[in-house]
Amino acid sequence: MKVYESSYLTIEYIQEGNYQVNTWLPNSKTLDEATFKKEVSEQTKIAVEKSTSAFITDASDFLFTIHPETQKWVNQTIFTDMREVGVKKLALLSSSDIIAQLSIEQLIDEDTLKGFASEFFDDKEKAREWILSSEEEYSSSTQI
Repeated sequence: MKVYESSYLTIEYIQEGNYQVNTWLPNSKTLDEATFKKEVSEQTKIAVEKSTSAFITDASDFLFTIHPETQKWVNQTIFTDMREVGVKKLALLSSSDIIAQLSIEQLIDEDTLKGFASEFFDDKEKAREWILSSEEEYSSSTQI
């Protein structure tokens, strides 16, 4: 069920499996820092409302380069909020834009994602299967 839509992002909540799919749109190329923060805050707001346990973030069309100060804000604010809500798994579909992908990867480090299981995927269906897999099945994944 689609629960949010903007020019940059759509968010679907999947009740069966209790996860949300955050899909960045090609128009993300025109984002500015303030709007990016608003959009990622919306993801967290929905996670709080729905008590989401996992995210699939489809960044295949994400074309915005996240600046270092904004990366720091995401780390200190968004990931902290996600942890408090009880999000346990993060599946990320890689961006087709190399610079945008590098800025995403800079967000993903041991300290930032402590307590989350996370994986990068090229295929949304494989990401969904991983999200829905039991804890035993994903214990070999990247536990950061």
